[in-house]
Amino acid sequence: MGKWPLRFRSIALILFLCIFVGTVHAQGLFLPGEVRPGLRGVAKTVISGNTIETFDVEVLGLVPQSPPLDNLIMIRVSGDVVERSGGIAQGMSGTPVYIQDRLLGAIAYTYAQTDHRIGLVTPAVDMFKIYEQLTVPAPVLPPGATAVRSPLIVQGLNDRNKRFLTEALGEERVQVMPALASSYVYGPLVLEPGSMIGVQLLRGDFQVASFGTVTDVREDGRFVAFGHPFTHRGAVDFFASAAYVHYTLPSLDMPFKIVSLGSTIGQIGQDRAVGLGGTLGNHVEYVSVAMKVRDRDRNVDQNFNVEVVKEPTIMVPLVITSAYQSVDATLDRLGAGTSFVRLEFTAKDFTQRMIRENLFYSDSDIAVWSLTDLLSGLELLVNNNLQEVDLQEVRIEVEVAQERKTATIEKAVPST
Repeated sequence: MGKWPLRFRSIALILFLCIFVGTVHAQGLFLPGEVRPGLRGVAKTVISGNTIETFDVEVLGLVPQSPPLDNLIMIRVSGDVVERSGGIAQGMSGTPVYIQDRLLGAIAYTYAQTDHRIGLVTPAVDMFKIYEQLTVPAPVLPPGATAVRSPLIVQGLNDRNKRFLTEALGEERVQVMPALASSYVYGPLVLEPGSMIGVQLLRGDFQVASFGTVTDVREDGRFVAFGHPFTHRGAVDFFASAAYVHYTLPSLDMPFKIVSLGSTIGQIGQDRAVGLGGTLGNHVEYVSVAMKVRDRDRNVDQNFNVEVVKEPTIMVPLVITSAYQSVDATLDRLGAGTSFVRLEFTAKDFTQRMIRENLFYSDSDIAVWSLTDLLSGLELLVNNNLQEVDLQEVRIEVEVAQERKTATIEKAVPST
């Protein structure tokens, strides 16, 4: 690890600590200024079920960053838990690290395809700024370091809709993996440092979510987690849910946890560079989406229902993906067809529902063409610069037949 580039910076930090350490120690924090190579501590996480286990941590040194996040802390992990998990795994982001029974911070970054026992910790003193909803610029990571990637668990989507969603949300941020179950109850949840927590963007018949580890919980129900951003959209309104670890798999690239999410337990309200912040019990505003699809050739009807977070850049691709999947699942085929589509949009300030009906034909992919009005309608509503629209509900009805129902103008005669 390199030394401080300016000696006076260290002197200023020492003077600052003389004033501030008393308050911070009362909160049980171990400050980066106290960090020395060779210090040893413990970390808490879940690698199976919902049982919190501990493993050993050794501090290797400080990794200087750009202000206001002055440092990340490099560590080496060890112990039986690490041997079983194969190292720092996806889903461990937010894992609290303690030195001398004081919170140092959260494991947030590691190095892929190398030694999975080496990681970087986001200091708790920086994460706690989330409690005051402060904006913190993203850190400049050391070469080769990557966030302990937030796995995007997806349930109910086929391969092409997973690809569409990954591209829409930014595939460099997430790794898509299947969910094993949703809304499953695994006994009473006690949220504490080291507990697993889910972050849901879409819930219902289809599910899109991520998961990580809780770093700190306060008596009023506020908590911080992850140690790095998920979507990095600042003030957000996402579902916080219970999570259960089925198994943690070792991997040459990066170990990962196989997780199912349970019921909603609160709200994620902050998504910042140093982690996520949320509150247990808080209500989340969402858009209700009801989809009814009919395959007229096979006389098959299916209904799908989901609830989507209202963040516009996330909500639109999630609604579109859910609609694509509903059509794909009902038709059980790709290709040509003619469709009748009815859309209904309900917003808080609308005096009546906005309704759009249309006919579509495609000789290649009727599912995609059927929903072109849905995409344009959503974008016009949520991205217009004239008036903010608080969308509440979207209803989608699609009837599809393989028969081509189009007309051709054979001749046009000008009027005299």
